[in-house]
Amino acid sequence: FTPITIDKDALDIDSVTISVAPENGVATTNGDGTITYTPTADFFGEDSFKYTVSTETSTSGDDPLDGQVIGEATVNIAVAGIQDAPVVTISAPSSVKENESYSVSVTASDADGDDVVVSIDGVERTSLTGTAPSYDTATSVSLQVSATDGIDTTSETVTIRVEEKSGGAISWLSVLLVPLLFIRRRHTRRCH
Repeated sequence: FTPITIDKDALDIDSVTISVAPENGVATTNGDGTITYTPTADFFGEDSFKYTVSTETSTSGDDPLDGQVIGEATVNIAVAGIQDAPVVTISAPSSVKENESYSVSVTASDADGDDVVVSIDGVERTSLTGTAPSYDTATSVSLQVSATDGIDTTSETVTIRVEEKSGGAISWLSVLLVPLLFIRRRHTRRCH
């Protein structure tokens, strides 16, 4: 957004001040007698402010005297809205054990108040439950999330790390050790 600058007219103006501030922005007086208005982020609609113009401040003895107000004006401004893209919030685990289920949910909002359509992997939906593949097959699951208001689209990729289940190697080790313990036990009994 480009701020609006209001120029002073041909009068010899020494002092321009904001007498009533805008409700939805900031009006700033510049040293050259101009005023710059900047709207609040994401604001659009009507706003206004008042300013006064005074003559030069003078001094009488040691006390300064305020200049005389020679004019006051109200500035009415219509701030046009700009198109905002939807904002997406994703809830998903960062990791999941292989062959276990996971859930992803998506919410989206639009500052303009437009209706938003959410898709996960190209299908219109706001949540998804899936099962992680075997760790040997893939070490991650990636999902494409998008939200559109019909004009702008926001896209994000969700990556969930697939972790190998622990205990696989220990289970095989137990299968191998049990017969060895049994054989050793039988061997110990024979010796006595």
